[in-house]
Formats: sequence, structure tokens, C-alpha cells
Amino acid sequence: MTIFTHLGQAAGSKWPEPLYRRLLDDARDHPILLNAARVEPELGSPARGGLPSTFARRTAGGWAISGRKRFVTGALGLTHFLVWARTDETPQRVGTFVVPSQRPGIKVIENWKSLGMRASGSHDVEFLDVEVPLEDVLDLVDVSVGTQDNRAHAAASVALTAIYLGAAEAAQEAFIRFGHERIPANLGAPIAKTERFISAAGEIDLLVGGARQILFNALDHSLDEPEALIRARLLAARNIRDAVQLAVRTLGNPGLFLSTPPRKTLLFPSSDGPHVTDGARRQKSRRIPSWEKRHTMHLSAPGKQTTQESCLMPFPEGEHDEIHHHRSRRCRRQPCRAV
Repeated sequence: MTIFTHLGQAAGSKWPEPLYRRLLDDARDHPILLNAARVEPELGSPARGGLPSTFARRTAGGWAISGRKRFVTGALGLTHFLVWARTDETPQRVGTFVVPSQRPGIKVIENWKSLGMRASGSHDVEFLDVEVPLEDVLDLVDVSVGTQDNRAHAAASVALTAIYLGAAEAAQEAFIRFGHERIPANLGAPIAKTERFISAAGEIDLLVGGARQILFNALDHSLDEPEALIRARLLAARNIRDAVQLAVRTLGNPGLFLSTPPRKTLLFPSSDGPHVTDGARRQKSRRIPSWEKRHTMHLSAPGKQTTQESCLMPFPEGEHDEIHHHRSRRCRRQPCRAV
């Protein structure tokens, strides 16, 4: 995220020159880590429009920032928060305020408990009358033109997808290695030589290679076309997710062991959705293909009543028995039903 900030400055010079120069001078002495703080509990993703409830109140010395942000990646390690807020002026303006993380009034709420990408530490951050200088603000404009332009972030989102591509390639490599090392006694040969494994390996290679080609083609030919970059990012992300899920599904139970590399990389690409423009709304509205079903898992524990939980793991017909969702949860054939 810090790199994206510098790339944006190189392309558009949005930072005030004295502020950016001060930042670079500080970077000579110690690491400077920056990230945006935009998402809010009430607003949700700024990708869908709307204005922040975080306020920048005018003071004698500059601004006092108050509000709460969600999903601030690297919150505990950042040196500066780039806080999206609106002013208390009339008429109001909205902009990004550069807030040093050591200022009084900042509280990191360690509530990041995601299934995947746990190391990103994307905790909530609360700001209470945090003072910043008057000039330490970017893109301060009228609220009528201050909503997020998703196209402006298209190139950055493609770069993020490249990280998930690396995770998928790691899963593919681990899948092949496991296939050659696993020699069941009743088979007398590595499972990599079975028709089913060979077929799955070919499909995984097709999906991962396709994702790589989509991304690189977009970077080579569509850097000036935001819509094309967004399409490439979405299609590549779907390929990546499907490839890793297929690797885990083919391995069966070993694929979900904590020590198995494909399992380690499964939840990383599966967490890719939040970085897709308007990902949550698109996921809700997408049509479910004929081969993809939603099943109900019946979960039970000693001394507790059976509960139900929706399972969104897609799988082709005939492969139901090979899917095991979590270490302590088993999807049973009989209770499950397509919905």
C-alpha cells in the first residue's frame, strides 16, 4: 500500500510538496509505512458511493479528526494513516488527512479475525480529536465531487491480484509435489500417476496460466483503460480462486490439514473478494451456474443441538464425498440439499 501511495504521487502529484518532502526526509532515518483508512462500520465500502461519517473539525492549529475506520491493513505497524473524512465547514468538503500514528487520540482495536490473510492485521482504528496541521490534507474538495472513483484504483487492484496469483502458483507447486510424494500402499505408485490427479493438475494449470495471461495482457495493452483493467482483475481472481479450491478438493482430507501448503494458500485467494471493486454487491447478485450448488451443513457437537450453516463451496456433480470443509465440520451426504 505504501508503494501505491508513492506511485500515485509520481503519476499525479497529489501531495503538497512540503508534506511529501518531509515524508521522504523521514524515510531516510526510519521506515515510513502508509495506508488508507477509508471503510467505516456504517458506510461500508466507499466503492459503492456515499460520504464518510468521520469528521475533520477546524481548530486554531489545523484539524481535529474524529471517527472510526475498519479494515485498516497493517494498522499496528503503520507510521501514517491516510484518513478519509469530511469537514465541519459550510459548505462541507471531503479529503484525505495525513495522520501520524503516534498522535494522541488514536486507538487500534484488534478485531481482525478473518479466515484468511490474518497476518495483514486489518484492524479497526478509532480517532478521537486527533490533531493534524492545516496543510496535511490531500484532495480536499466539495462533497458533491468527493466520492470514490473506482477507475482511478484499477491499476492498483491489478497489482493486488498479482499477489493472489503468487499464492495460487504456490498451491499448484505444492499440489504437484504432494501427488508425487504420496504413495498409497494399495496403489503402489504415486497418486500423481492416476487419471483423476492428472486431469485435475491439467485443469489447475489451465486456470493459473489463464489468470497469469489475463493479468499480463492487461498490463501490456490496457494500462490506460480502467474498465479493461477491472475486468481483467475480476476474471483472473475467479481463476485463481477456482484453481486453489480444486487443488484442495482433489487432495481430500490432506488438502485441509494445517500443515498442507494448498490448505495454507486456500483462504488467501478466497479473501480476494474485498479487493474487488464493489465485490460484496456483485457476489450477492451473481447467478449460480448449474454445476455450483449451495448445500446446508449440519453441524453437531457433544451436548449441543444440531445447527445449520450455509456452505458456499462450489463443486461439480459427483465430487461431493471429496469435499470436507473444516477440521471440526463434516459435510454429510444425506442431510445436505441443494437450494
